Amino acid sequence: MTSEDTTNTHLESIEEQDITLQFRDQLAKGDGDTLAQWIDTLEPDAIVHAMAHLSGEEQLLILRILDPEDAADLIDDLPDEHSADLLEEIPVAEAADIVEELDSDDRADVLAEMSEDDAEAILDEMEQEEAIEARQLLSYPSDTAGGVMVKEYVAFPLGTTVEEVLNDLRGNREEYSSYNVQYFYVIDHSGKLKGVLRLRDMVLSPPQRPIDEVMIADPDVVRVDLDLQSLQRMLEIHSYSALPIVDSSDRLLGVAIEKDVAEAARKSANKTMLKLVGIFGGEELRSMPTLQRIGRRLPWLCLILILTVCAASVIPLFEEKLTPEMIVALTMFLPVVAGMSGCSGNQALGLSLRELALGIVRPWDLTYVLAKEIRVSLLNGLVLGLLLCIIGYILNGDYWLGIIVGIAIMCNTVISVCIGGVLPLIVKRLKLDPATVSSPILTMIVDASGFFLVLSLALAILRLTGIEAGVVDPP
Repeated sequence: MTSEDTTNTHLESIEEQDITLQFRDQLAKGDGDTLAQWIDTLEPDAIVHAMAHLSGEEQLLILRILDPEDAADLIDDLPDEHSADLLEEIPVAEAADIVEELDSDDRADVLAEMSEDDAEAILDEMEQEEAIEARQLLSYPSDTAGGVMVKEYVAFPLGTTVEEVLNDLRGNREEYSSYNVQYFYVIDHSGKLKGVLRLRDMVLSPPQRPIDEVMIADPDVVRVDLDLQSLQRMLEIHSYSALPIVDSSDRLLGVAIEKDVAEAARKSANKTMLKLVGIFGGEELRSMPTLQRIGRRLPWLCLILILTVCAASVIPLFEEKLTPEMIVALTMFLPVVAGMSGCSGNQALGLSLRELALGIVRPWDLTYVLAKEIRVSLLNGLVLGLLLCIIGYILNGDYWLGIIVGIAIMCNTVISVCIGGVLPLIVKRLKLDPATVSSPILTMIVDASGFFLVLSLALAILRLTGIEAGVVDPP
């Protein structure tokens, strides 16, 4: 890093600390309107950083002195998990007022991060229409079109004229200002989608012309249960900024907006990454309560502990068959073989999870994935085996020891890569979460097979040659 980079980083750190102090100064004034105006001048990243470094009491006080609309704007800039934690700590009526001011999709995202009891308490305090809408959105899985759609859209019945539409837009311009107004929708009396109106077509059409003659009939639509990856690809392929979402009867339910879909895909990828490193229950933030953070980490650590003990139980099977000196000589290489093979397996595991998410592979593409991974694993295993063979000889002065660990890591690399490649596909076919289930299973298999290969190869060479690796010099 250059001195200029260091200076810039230092200045940025000072600036962020200064914003946190300014938050406290503004808070001390106790004026919600002044605080809201000042917050409007900040970038979202600065707000997130400053809020995370304020105390819990200060954060709650900020929410309580802002009016609900301004508090909702602040909540909208924070991660959903952080927002949910704050709203759970303030009185239910105040939390409901804030949640009502959020856009429908953001409202559902925040409520989904709360405990069921807290979310229900807030929903019970909300206006009936907003509560019904929120419950509907919460009923859809987060990785489907229904889970990312918004209810803020403009629809007009068949037979409406262009003039009536334009008058409605003018009369409700304040309400519609936050909507995706590039498209409007035409529905029949039962709510079925009949067409899409483009703003430019409306402006250029005669006032008395019925919108039935202006609309794009039979537009592209998305079923409410379509998976997130397919929805994202559809938006990208056709360069749509939004797509209408319908149920099985073609009734218009909501709209999928491109930026919201991209954000949902990013959140999904983050959750997958967190599961791979052993953090469950959503994103973890250091601003969260300590016990909550422990609850998201400890179950994984306990599971890995149990699986590691199971894998290590292979070692006692060879204690009576190998001399203590040989076991000591091999001990330093057991974690090397298991660890390096595990890294290779996790590479294949991560690639399969990504390709599953992108739709590049399907759960039944086992032979395709296996064929591709065998080629990579054989070459990587050969190189790693030769390197470890040389390292084993240099460290121990025993070429038999080098041969044992070299062959072991080569074979275990092939095993781990092949298993890592196909395991997520198998788990997906079983209707389980591949990001959650695959990693611990792979860890146990790779560790156990690594230990077994090293020790069984040592035993085989001992029986064939009578040479005890690491104990006597070979002839």
